[in-house]
Amino acid sequence: MKRKEYFDVEQGTKEWIELRMGVFTSSEIESLFKEPKSKAAKEAGQLSDTSITYITEKACELIYKTPKPFAYAKATEWGNMYEDYAAEAYQQTTGNKLKVVGFVTLGNDTGTSPDRYCNGNALLEIKCPYVRTNHIKNLLNLKSQEDLLKRNKQYYYQVQHQLYVTGREYCDFASFDPRILETANQSSWNKCIHILRIEKDTSIDFEGKIKAAAEYRDYILKQTL
Repeated sequence: MKRKEYFDVEQGTKEWIELRMGVFTSSEIESLFKEPKSKAAKEAGQLSDTSITYITEKACELIYKTPKPFAYAKATEWGNMYEDYAAEAYQQTTGNKLKVVGFVTLGNDTGTSPDRYCNGNALLEIKCPYVRTNHIKNLLNLKSQEDLLKRNKQYYYQVQHQLYVTGREYCDFASFDPRILETANQSSWNKCIHILRIEKDTSIDFEGKIKAAAEYRDYILKQTL
């Protein structure tokens, strides 16, 4: 499948939104891996209700020519506000160089919006928890790749899908909270950031799941349009 990188597209803009329409993206890709509740449905290879809902939402974007309405919350606003600070903290802490990329597609059915490209073969995924306890839990509990899978499967699949789409080898998953710098009278960003290295997990069948999802999306379109 052909990969295309959009470096000049800013995330959140009209062009970025249009690129994502009908495309299966990283933030919700884990929905495609939810299994149906009944044993018979699992054995028959049927899609789960969660998967069907996500696929239908993507079909609706193409039917109605508008994206799914997005409800901004304080947590989202907080993350957007401090993402650039987190990227600067990461660069100062690691010495790695970062590059902004707006959107990356692999074929026609899937794409991703990495927070940053890192060096020659890596990604940076930034989380800025609005709830303070979430950052402290990340710092205490995320010590290995397996920890992220166990504690937050959605984030794990998000990172792995980003690696799959971009073709990069690993991702640094960073949890950042600048309030530590402000309240602890610290002078170094490294007190505010926790970084976990995530290697590519080739056991996840993104190609198969996305193919099945795209077929059902297109079936919905055929029945509707």
